[in-house]
Amino acid sequence: LVGPAQPGQEPAVGGAVEVVPGDVSGTWFCPHGGGEGWRAWIAVANPSDRTATLQVTTVGTAGGRVETPAEVRPMTAAYIEVPADQPPASSTVEFFGAPVGAGMVLSLPDRDGVAADPCAADAAREWLVPGGTTIRGQQARLVIMNPFSIGATVEVSLVASRRIVRPGALRGLVLPPRRSASVGLNRFALGEAALTASVRATLGRVVTGAVGISTEGVRSAIGASAPARAWVLPGTADDGQTDLQVMVPGRQEVPFRVRAQHAD
Repeated sequence: LVGPAQPGQEPAVGGAVEVVPGDVSGTWFCPHGGGEGWRAWIAVANPSDRTATLQVTTVGTAGGRVETPAEVRPMTAAYIEVPADQPPASSTVEFFGAPVGAGMVLSLPDRDGVAADPCAADAAREWLVPGGTTIRGQQARLVIMNPFSIGATVEVSLVASRRIVRPGALRGLVLPPRRSASVGLNRFALGEAALTASVRATLGRVVTGAVGISTEGVRSAIGASAPARAWVLPGTADDGQTDLQVMVPGRQEVPFRVRAQHAD
């Protein structure tokens, strides 16, 4: 992020968004989730020399649209708090006038630390979501958002280290327009140390992320819309234990190697 920014820092709040012909515009999708007492922020950075005008919209299962207009000045960053009182809470960030970067930050009551991930730049028909675990004391959730004005239908498959689970209850899930859903994974694949999800939209396009909850804290992961031959993961040398999950979506074995890079 460019410039100082902390959760709770208020951006400039304006009225209706005014779009000037020729301005840059775009959208970020943030499936952050939520729960009772949870707090969530959208972190926005504007590295350009022009002011960015934002429209942040948060929805859930019931659609409760909350729209927050704001401005982020050139070469600055801001945190915008968004509603996070429902498990399926998701936010859409529309920007006008200047390009911005956006991420989501999640905090739980009575837990140390926060979970933070980038928002997604686009929706897709398929998502691969790593980072789940359902061992004792851990909960795993998917947050699936449909930010568009037409309905979407999705199917969810769960991939563990030794099995693939395709629950009937997770086939043909319907997401009405501009809604999101939260799917608890413990009831379908309990006791899995590593659990990834494959989400496929049979109708429409969606955005998918994951939230993990334990007695010690919270974690989150934004899905990937396609596999890749290489991944670069900064920040894995932070305090505490780091576990790396690798998902192979195809039917063939894939040899791979992991290299850790340090400052020296």
